[in-house]
Amino acid sequence: MKTNYHTHCFYCDGTGTPENYVLEAEKRGLSVLGFSSHSPVPFDTSWNMKKENLPLYREDVRKAEKSVSGKLQVYLGLEVDYLRGLWGPDDLADEGLDYIIGAVHMLKHRGEGEEYLSVDGPDEEFEALYTETYGRNIKNLVKDYYTMVCELMERHSFDFLAHFDLVKKKNRNNRYFDEQEAWYRACALEALTLASEKQITLEINSGGISRGAIDTVYPGPWLLSEAHRLSVPLVISADAHRPEHLDFHFHQSAALCRQAGYRNVRVYLDGQWQDTGL
Repeated sequence: MKTNYHTHCFYCDGTGTPENYVLEAEKRGLSVLGFSSHSPVPFDTSWNMKKENLPLYREDVRKAEKSVSGKLQVYLGLEVDYLRGLWGPDDLADEGLDYIIGAVHMLKHRGEGEEYLSVDGPDEEFEALYTETYGRNIKNLVKDYYTMVCELMERHSFDFLAHFDLVKKKNRNNRYFDEQEAWYRACALEALTLASEKQITLEINSGGISRGAIDTVYPGPWLLSEAHRLSVPLVISADAHRPEHLDFHFHQSAALCRQAGYRNVRVYLDGQWQDTGL
């Protein structure tokens, strides 16, 4: 069964209309397609949906749902950022969504304006965080990222957590740190242990590969093995920003799940979360 719940269309930083994605999902034999544009946040970014477009987004997804010609199930969701003391998934709990993805993309920049900058966006934003906010102390930057992930899990309700180790996106070829180092593994494992305690579902996300940013999935293989050891549920996601990426890397992602010890993954089917065999 092929399902994808992490899908970005033109309402945020994706390309194509909801109808384009539905047609492609049917063509590729998906059983379920969930839309999850980046939700509005309390300030402007180049990649979040504008607040005034939320009703249009909802209308377009529901319209696309009605255009389905086969057995494809279509669901309405959002990927919602956690911003300490400012924003999070609970702020959109009354928007009539089928599901919500919780995410951390941004850290507070202590430069002029006290703005938030992304850890996965333009290189200059990560560099500004690294050099100006954290004084080139990559350990503190990474620790703050995982602290935010933990706060998201502790303070808000959502259906699954996006790209658990997103902070590695700019770290190709260990540019900033070595993911094998004890300090990094301790940070990630502390957050993963909390996910286990709270039974938070994580996604295995191939979006960094499809867009050419990194060579591995989120979370990386060693974290997948630890997630299985800690009985953390998984859902397979493409993090598609183009219709043709809806099932990108799915067979490889499923194989990585099996190698880590998983025999089941979670799916949102017939209006409820349930397990299905790999």
